[in-house]
Amino acid sequence: MNVARLVVATAAVSALSLAAEVEGPGGPAQRGAVFFSVRSVPTVGGLKVAEVICRGTEVVLRLRTDKEEDVATRAQRVARKLNAAFLAGVTPRDLEARSRDAALLAHGKAVVTVDGDTARLSRSSPNGLAKQWLARLQALAAAPYLALDPADKLLVPLGEERQIKVGGTVQGPLSLDDYAPDLVQLKASENKGAISVKGLARGETLIAVQRGQARALVAVSVRPWAARVQPEVTAMVSGTPARELLELAVANAVLAGTDPQPEAHVTLASLPAAEPAEPRRLLVEASGEGLLTVRQPVSVTVEHRPAPREEVEALLVSNDPENIRGEQSLLFSPLRAGEPVRLLYHHKNDSGGKLYLYLAVLNLGQRSARLHVISEASGPSTDELFVGHSAARRYWGDARAGRGCFLSVPAGRIAYLLARGFAPGQIISGLARLQLLEGNSIFAEVMATPRSGLEENLLAQVTASWEELPPVTPHIYAPLKELRVEHTAGDRWGFLDLGRHATASEAGARLRGDYGVHYRVEAVVRNPSGHPVVAELAVRGSAGAARGTFCVDGELIETGLLTGASEEVLARSRVPPRATRRFGIETMPESGSNYPVTLVVRSR
Repeated sequence: MNVARLVVATAAVSALSLAAEVEGPGGPAQRGAVFFSVRSVPTVGGLKVAEVICRGTEVVLRLRTDKEEDVATRAQRVARKLNAAFLAGVTPRDLEARSRDAALLAHGKAVVTVDGDTARLSRSSPNGLAKQWLARLQALAAAPYLALDPADKLLVPLGEERQIKVGGTVQGPLSLDDYAPDLVQLKASENKGAISVKGLARGETLIAVQRGQARALVAVSVRPWAARVQPEVTAMVSGTPARELLELAVANAVLAGTDPQPEAHVTLASLPAAEPAEPRRLLVEASGEGLLTVRQPVSVTVEHRPAPREEVEALLVSNDPENIRGEQSLLFSPLRAGEPVRLLYHHKNDSGGKLYLYLAVLNLGQRSARLHVISEASGPSTDELFVGHSAARRYWGDARAGRGCFLSVPAGRIAYLLARGFAPGQIISGLARLQLLEGNSIFAEVMATPRSGLEENLLAQVTASWEELPPVTPHIYAPLKELRVEHTAGDRWGFLDLGRHATASEAGARLRGDYGVHYRVEAVVRNPSGHPVVAELAVRGSAGAARGTFCVDGELIETGLLTGASEEVLARSRVPPRATRRFGIETMPESGSNYPVTLVVRSR
């Protein structure tokens, strides 16, 4: 009796055979395992050789060249065609060598053509070499065989089905032995020539496939996808945020529509849009050990919503210490729904190497959180007055116009709002308005570390336990001071120091300079005389070099550099006889500047 030979086809032509000595019910698990794969031979003297082999070792044919040709790729194409032919049940009669072009045919279709280089370097003629290859293949197809695709390895996504195609020339009923029925569910279809394999649980198992006297083992690995990704999402913004914040909103919307495995690493990359008006497109890639890699393009539509306008209820300040000498948590504070906060940070790298400053929102709760963010940062730079003023000026404009974005943070995840590196001696300064809309157990953190790229694992998993969390910052202050300064024409000028009287926190910390405190000032000029006067509003430096941003009656004004007792006029206004002029002024002491500064109200 002839022992049926097993010819197995593989989707990946470089697949390796399972060991023939593996034992299973009824004898050896693999009987005469035969399938086609490719083996490259090291280049010697400019000669390139690629072998198409069966049984993992037996050479069927060799392709050779001494020119710039990729023979390995060509050999892979040949192996794929041979695997397909044997899966379709090719017999010796279905194989032929065509003399006019030295082509080897299976079922009338060309598998490979013997080229002149291969024949010359094999010391043969094209037709002579084609006949040798034909004889080897006909010998393989002479006895009944079983062909599988894939041949030896199958990856099945958890909860999904994949198929093993069954072919060849061996006859008889198809039988299966499931070595781990708790991991996979099997269903054989004789009519369709396929085995359906459904992944029930994560793990590895072996499936024995037998027909007649032919038997093969397929190693099955059941793995979950690294993430489930929605192909279309919507990013929500308010106003017209700066590019950095818009990109944050787009990335966050994509990630909010992504459900990753806890151990998955998720990255995003921009994809070009066909037209500028089309939705933005990003590529999500999720991977991890023991997970199936996901690469999914996502289309993002940007939607505009009104910005929340509630008054800020607390000021969080990250400036203690101002000079950073190594890795540490600089600010850690809870965020509460309905209680918007303003966060100021200003830090200098005083270490011996590069550091990275991160502003993050951590969701330690059990459900997804939503928040609205207005954020501006400046630096790195060695000019602390510049970075402080630049961040404050842009923040004022964003806050007044409501330029921001809406973000989602899933439970147990971290959203990075800022990730910026700075060298020794450099400074980063910034301001943010954070308003939690939904969620609980949400925290804001500012941290410095020499580790780069934390933000690349977007929406990273929170790994710290409650006991390992940093202490809540003592630097939580009242965010607003409302003051009044008056002047009567002909009398002494009115003076008001901004930032002289430090605001104290409930924890006893004192905010010297009142940096980040919103000053809302009413300046009143009375003219009791019978002739008109000109009211002037000016600002003077009082403690050294400073700059400021003032909103006077709705107009945003930047000062130049104030040094010593120098001053700058912010506004002038004619006051008729026996009339009163009121100025509405808003400002905020700026990081990097020397406060207090003095507001002067006078008339001429």
